[in-house]
Amino acid sequence: MVKKGHLTHGERENIFLYLNQGYSNREIGERIGRSHTTIGREIEKNKGPDGKYLPSLAQKKSLERKTLANKQNPLKNKRTLNYTKEKLQEGWSPEQISGRIGKDVSGFSISHEAIYQYIYAKENKHLGLWVYLRRKQPARVEKEGRKSKREIIPNRTFIDERPNHVETRKEIGHWESDLMEGKKSDKPAVSVTTERKSRMTILSRVESKEAKAKAEATIRQMQKLPPGFRKSITFDNGSENARHEEMAEALNLKTYFTHPYHSWEKGTVENMIGLVREFFPKRESLEDITQRELNLAAQLLNNRPRKCLGFKTPYEVFYGELNGAFRS
Repeated sequence: MVKKGHLTHGERENIFLYLNQGYSNREIGERIGRSHTTIGREIEKNKGPDGKYLPSLAQKKSLERKTLANKQNPLKNKRTLNYTKEKLQEGWSPEQISGRIGKDVSGFSISHEAIYQYIYAKENKHLGLWVYLRRKQPARVEKEGRKSKREIIPNRTFIDERPNHVETRKEIGHWESDLMEGKKSDKPAVSVTTERKSRMTILSRVESKEAKAKAEATIRQMQKLPPGFRKSITFDNGSENARHEEMAEALNLKTYFTHPYHSWEKGTVENMIGLVREFFPKRESLEDITQRELNLAAQLLNNRPRKCLGFKTPYEVFYGELNGAFRS
């Protein structure tokens, strides 16, 4: 279902993330549940002077426009407000008021959406203007698409319940995982699993995008790690993660899920996918990629110094902790 309404700051961070990974407006829209035209308008309206899109700047420009719009709200004009109230009481719909006001009050205009928002605004509920609407509903009911009759991913635990210390990155063993896809027609994909503290990354060839294949690949690769270094994995809500309970049992860890369309809540692995794309560009097929090639790419990435690690490599941080664990 395509969402309506204003973009959130989190969605803007997601757009920035996917733009830097080479996704098109249509593909970004599919991932965050927005139309591709919404994505295109957002980028065009809120990009900086240098033509680059930054989520913080986009959010600032959006809030500035909203503030200006509030100042220019036609219903803050007494004449427009009185006209609107009068016609509502006469049984006119917001659409009829919007279409007629310019004829009756020269130089004035207002959208029917602005009237609905005024009627249902929290600070205006005491006016009871909703009683003049055809359906006389005290709260606005948003249209929704059909809901699935069954939960695709059973027994999820959302990220809200993930322990706070995972967020601080002070403890090793907490991972994030996602699928990196090739061309849409490709059956194979690459499972990218990244440890939050060290940024150590495991790349696994997955023969299909089905949950069984994802679970088998994750279990096979992560069973090679010491038990104390696999404590949790955070997934998104893709159906390929439906067998998370099998992974949790086989690896003796906890599984958590981001909120729908909140991929930035697992930004560590999302950023890592951007780096993996240097080796396997988005437009290329993954059909012929071997596990050996993936291992080589992971080795190069894990031996690359990272600014966020004080220019240590992921291997140095991860295996430094591992050696310390063995010594103790």
